Amino acid sequence: MRKLYPRRYDLGDATFSRSSSAYGSDDKLATTNIPRIDRTKFGKMVWVEEGTTNLVPVANQKFVGWYTEGYATIKLTQNQVVHEWHCIDATRIQTSGGTYTVKYYLPIAMPSLAGQVYTESIYIKNIGSNPVIVATNLGQAQTINVGESKLVKLTATGNGVSDVQINFQARNISDALDFIAWHPMAEAKAYATSFIETSRAAESLTMPTAGLSPSEGTIEGIVEITDVVKRNADYGWIFQLARSGSGDMRFFHGDDGNFHLQIRNDSNVMILDVTISDDALRNSLYYYKLYWLESNFKIEFWDVLTRDKTVEKIFVATDTPSSFVICRIGGAGSTSFANTRFGRHRLSNIARTTDPDFNNLMPRDEYTVALFDPTYTFLR
Repeated sequence: MRKLYPRRYDLGDATFSRSSSAYGSDDKLATTNIPRIDRTKFGKMVWVEEGTTNLVPVANQKFVGWYTEGYATIKLTQNQVVHEWHCIDATRIQTSGGTYTVKYYLPIAMPSLAGQVYTESIYIKNIGSNPVIVATNLGQAQTINVGESKLVKLTATGNGVSDVQINFQARNISDALDFIAWHPMAEAKAYATSFIETSRAAESLTMPTAGLSPSEGTIEGIVEITDVVKRNADYGWIFQLARSGSGDMRFFHGDDGNFHLQIRNDSNVMILDVTISDDALRNSLYYYKLYWLESNFKIEFWDVLTRDKTVEKIFVATDTPSSFVICRIGGAGSTSFANTRFGRHRLSNIARTTDPDFNNLMPRDEYTVALFDPTYTFLR
């Protein structure tokens, strides 16, 4: 039986919602409106992801009912334990014989939609003596060498004629394969999100802004930057401070491949667009801070693991939003998601100009408007 996330948790002043279940990084199930809280090297963090659907049918997720190619012989052994994946229900797949390099496969979309990008993700651990090749029949392939364990991610673009597959191949026709596989997933999008058996609803994380002034204040928090955050897609939002109508401050990864801080006034006119190069933020945990004082603004990013400041931008902005009614973390609307994890956040009614104290980061004090501090109220 899969373990459940405990229901007793505390997010401080923040509010979380998701109208379905979802699986966490440790393969525990979080039921409706229960956040997926992960332990990291720098405190606990909460997933905020968009909704998705797994195109691999549940009946095939244990690799039963897949197709053999060229009369290959397939042996499946269920309930394999792989500690690095936090799993106890993976599948060992052994192949022998066959007249093709493709040994075992599953059609995903039959036929594929022309122009539709599909992304597949699957955990593979090669315990045999020959390389294992995981491929689609319309796009990429990855080789998992002997002794290697990884999460494979592949993309393919539909042509309206052929199906999209997840298939396992040998390098040579005569090669036998022996590997462990887990959590096959296919999504109708250009990037992979976390595993779900059927469908996962979009997640929402918000903080109250009562007492937060547009004339002076600070938003700061912990975010994990990943390849998914950096995908070349519009509006992978990290945060948004918004009015009830038009006007906001937002930080996101844009379709030009860079990060942007934008400020829009009450008439929804963009009065500032600060660009931060994609290369300035490598994949890591970051502490970020935006503070404003009258028309003076500063945004900075610190690598949490090295405690080095990697980004610093100072600028002037006038005609900023006249108020804030909500702070959204990780996404806005139904599609504007960074699809990553977020740690402690703090909103303040003063401009916090000093460098962060990593030994006591973002404590609640008299100037704190709201604090997001994810934790369980008992140990797991």
